[in-house]
Amino acid sequence: MRSLCASLAQIYLVPSWRVGLLIAVALAWVSPALACGALSGAAASAAGGVFLRRLLGRPAALVGRHAREGLLGYNGALVGALVAARCGAGAAAAAWGLLGVCGAVALHLLLERPLGRVPGGGLPVLTAPLCAVGTALDWWLPQPPAPSAPDALLSAIPAAFAQTSLGAGVLPGALILAALTLAAPRAAAWGVIAAAMTLPVALAVPAAEVAAGAWSYCAVLAGIALGTAPSGTHRGWRHRVIPVMAAVACALLIQAVLARAGWPVLTWPFVIATWMVLAVKGLRHGR
Repeated sequence: MRSLCASLAQIYLVPSWRVGLLIAVALAWVSPALACGALSGAAASAAGGVFLRRLLGRPAALVGRHAREGLLGYNGALVGALVAARCGAGAAAAAWGLLGVCGAVALHLLLERPLGRVPGGGLPVLTAPLCAVGTALDWWLPQPPAPSAPDALLSAIPAAFAQTSLGAGVLPGALILAALTLAAPRAAAWGVIAAAMTLPVALAVPAAEVAAGAWSYCAVLAGIALGTAPSGTHRGWRHRVIPVMAAVACALLIQAVLARAGWPVLTWPFVIATWMVLAVKGLRHGR
């Protein structure tokens, strides 16, 4: 059970099963089916990831550690949550969820080594498997109802933390943010800072969308990924703030393009923007 909860925490790039437990509570607050979908997706993804890696002869100790830390289950958790958000509970959700998780497991394994060989130190897989599988499933799954949006613009910050794991609402997001603050304060701080950077976009898009966190959740992930990344010999604040600002700006631009094209947004803006910034940093600093 701890590895399943750790998978939920890894959605926010935090290796803590306690944080994952509170995320599961927050998702259950939104919908019990959503929490069940995330946990069952994490379980299937971790089992499939362990099986395939052992089959390929990967070191058992390393595979076991990655499974315990949730690194093999977080994309499956997101796929399971996505299917549950679209289909609810039932046989159809189970079938689509299993199909999607199998695809995510295979993609994660296929992407690890090519991304690791990118010049400048390699790139992490992040949620690319979710994005690819979710984009394919979007053609077949029913569209979700529009979530109710809070009135206050600042609600976008806690709401974005809920949106990150396919949840919705200020209170579930506030619970997730509180859990992160207790277990990983730096991650929580960078997530809040990045989400706050997106608030001016309310001048260009409907304020209700911004208040619901729809334009901030990818920034939350980018802020955590880049704000807490090891900085090597570069200790100045600029080496964290500037990459986060660049990633947030890129993520907003990518999301605007995807939305205008009618393409599923998912976490594509986070993945692409983070890869771009990490690649530039790696080339500049010779990682």
